[in-house]
Amino acid sequence: MLKLKLNENNLKEEKKKLDDILDNLAQGFMIIDRFGVIQEGASRGAKEIFGNEIETKNLSAILNLDNSKEKIFFKWLTNIWRGLLSFNDLRPLGPQSFETKNGRYIKLDYRPVYEENSKNKIDKVICLATDKTDEIKLERQLEIDKQHASFITNCLQNPVEFVDLMDESYELLEAYSELKELDLGGLFRHFHTLKARYGQFGVRELTYYIDKIESAIENSELEEVDKSVYDFR
Repeated sequence: MLKLKLNENNLKEEKKKLDDILDNLAQGFMIIDRFGVIQEGASRGAKEIFGNEIETKNLSAILNLDNSKEKIFFKWLTNIWRGLLSFNDLRPLGPQSFETKNGRYIKLDYRPVYEENSKNKIDKVICLATDKTDEIKLERQLEIDKQHASFITNCLQNPVEFVDLMDESYELLEAYSELKELDLGGLFRHFHTLKARYGQFGVRELTYYIDKIESAIENSELEEVDKSVYDFR
């Protein structure tokens, strides 16, 4: 009896050690079954990312997958448990990232847990969630800096052409109200030409706004056209 009690205490201690390790990992850790349901034992990191009440919920709901992505997710699970393809081949087909409401970018990865005495029969799948927010912000800032450097170089090489482009932009904005009433097709062509020319100078921020203007014109959403032109100014 005493020996049984000691074994039970040892198991509890080992479980606590394992839980402590998982809770202190930089990654979120959770296990899903063949239906995508998150099992008990999700790490503290996973709960900090996705919320404390994630256990017993479906991963598709936690990731806010839309209908089409949810169908793909369940087909992915079906193929994993079917076992016709290796897990390594299927792993990249699962959801790869998630962006939280407060703007955190989470990278997802998966590891298989095989049934006892089996090398290919899946029992459960571990989902690892890693916060990549700082890395993504740095990458985006580096890309912005790169664009600015390219823009400055192009302007220095073609100063007259850029000044002309700015003048044309202001002239189009001044004529915007009249063109919108008389010729939406012409308005679209003017902005499309501007977008191409700004693209040559590497000014992606402005081409992004012109994209929105073009989309609004194509969809005849006049209020959205006004808003997008205002943002472009």
